[in-house]
Amino acid sequence: MRVCSRCSGERIVYVSGKCADLCCVSVDHLGLEGDGYVPDFIGEYGDYVQVEFCADCGQIQHFKPISDNTLLTQVKGM
Repeated sequence: MRVCSRCSGERIVYVSGKCADLCCVSVDHLGLEGDGYVPDFIGEYGDYVQVEFCADCGQIQHFKPISDNTLLTQVKGM
């Protein structure tokens, strides 16, 4: 069973969506937009957006801070 990294709650919700090369990402503070394959920081398998969150506290699980350089590289590379 998965538990929340913030509150240790057990109500973890997993969402996976297949985009079929139609993922859109917008990064307002950098003036970036991209569409195409899902960037690595959102999913691991090209077409899939994957998110896990705690239904108790709202914390997104396993998500690490991303540098502007990584955002630029990955969104431009879509």
